[in-house]
Amino acid sequence: MSFIKKINRGLILTVAVILAVIVYLICLYSARANDRAEIKAVTEGVPQAAVKVIIETCLLTREEKIRACRLVKQSGAAYAKTSTGFSKSGATAEDVKLMRETLGEDFGIKAAGGIRSRSFAEELVRGGADRIGASKSVEICKR
Repeated sequence: MSFIKKINRGLILTVAVILAVIVYLICLYSARANDRAEIKAVTEGVPQAAVKVIIETCLLTREEKIRACRLVKQSGAAYAKTSTGFSKSGATAEDVKLMRETLGEDFGIKAAGGIRSRSFAEELVRGGADRIGASKSVEICKR
């Protein structure tokens, strides 16, 4: 069964898109908005699914994070995610708070990467995360 058929049948509810950091930075500094158009093409192509864009906040400056969040929101995505968990670091409370301030209360934020304790997960939720992505989620919930 094709990817689109799975979405149409409700078998896939979310689609993750990684914001290509290098492409994003080139577009950002050359004043082009190609990434927005590419993300928008995904959101329009799978309207039944919630599109989540991974920003990789650990690779960006504060101003770049703000601009990335604005780009993601303008693209029609439903969520912004802090990290794939495979870069130099993962979610931070500071990044989640900045994302919430930038995206507003009605936009989804998923904190992921480096979340290994219940107290840190709770701190991220207090900072504005709607979802937590953690490979240790069962252990975190048991504590």
